[in-house]
Amino acid sequence: MGGDHFRENIEPLGYKAFLVAVDREACAFYKEALDLLLPPKYSEIVFTETTTDPVHLKKWHLDSKRRAADP
Repeated sequence: MGGDHFRENIEPLGYKAFLVAVDREACAFYKEALDLLLPPKYSEIVFTETTTDPVHLKKWHLDSKRRAADP
């Protein structure tokens, strides 16, 4: 399962791994902490955005150009 799961589900998205958080706010906190340790381009937040997201989550929304370019 391990290698097949990676090749079939994660690799096609262009990512090396996923870090799963308890909620979307935790995703933002993880991203901000990772950006202190690694170049920001090394990680990306992938979550479903809502129109009611607070500002600190809206800054992580993918713009329509980037979303269309994603695999």
